Amino acid sequence: AVEDGEFEFEGDTNVNVYGRACPGSTITVLRDGEVERVVESDSSSEFSFTLVDQTPGITTLGFWVLDGGDRRSVTYSATFQIIQNAVTTLSGVLIPPTIAVVPEQVPYGESVSFEGCAIPATQVQAYIDEGETPEETLVASNGDWAMVYDTTPLSNESFHTVKANYIDPTNTELKSGYSLITNFYVGNRDVDTNLTADLNFDGFVNLTDFSILLFNWGGTGGIADINQDGSVSLADFSIMLFYWTG
Repeated sequence: AVEDGEFEFEGDTNVNVYGRACPGSTITVLRDGEVERVVESDSSSEFSFTLVDQTPGITTLGFWVLDGGDRRSVTYSATFQIIQNAVTTLSGVLIPPTIAVVPEQVPYGESVSFEGCAIPATQVQAYIDEGETPEETLVASNGDWAMVYDTTPLSNESFHTVKANYIDPTNTELKSGYSLITNFYVGNRDVDTNLTADLNFDGFVNLTDFSILLFNWGGTGGIADINQDGSVSLADFSIMLFYWTG
């Protein structure tokens, strides 16, 4: 509060949020795991909103995108301090790209397509099986990106993973976090590509499932091997986070 003679002025405790995401996408904003609001990004990939009459202190907001192809991104989280009687600005929110593999299962030696949505004119980098050298492609003006990948270098009859981020070729400071780690299978064996993170089959993905995952961490298969790649590892944890219901 600021006192001026007989009058007392108390400023608004508001938060202004500015970010970028796939153009024309739906962005769900979370606070403490609950939906705070839903906003849209414009044709320039930008979105913004204001939270009014906020409680001062540390808070965390999460953001995830559903693009025009019904592909969902991972959740981008930002933790920051809300200042009392002031406007706090959270800017530079960059939501990672969406990603899908088409088809999810392919015979050895044939090609798959990695595709999704990101900020236009950026360069998507797709990392296969945690490799250090990515496949790259430029994002189209409408935000769509796609690349064809030959599966010949990959092992046959096994699951593989791909994740992607994007960078601005003209501004190296503009770099997103990674997308969801997405699985695909190379081979002809009949496998289930409908992976589930609901390890106890109670209809929720929550701390109970996380405890099962931790108990089996580093194991060589079993119920906690969500992506069926023969080990319980970070890839399985990433899938669980994606499907998290709390």
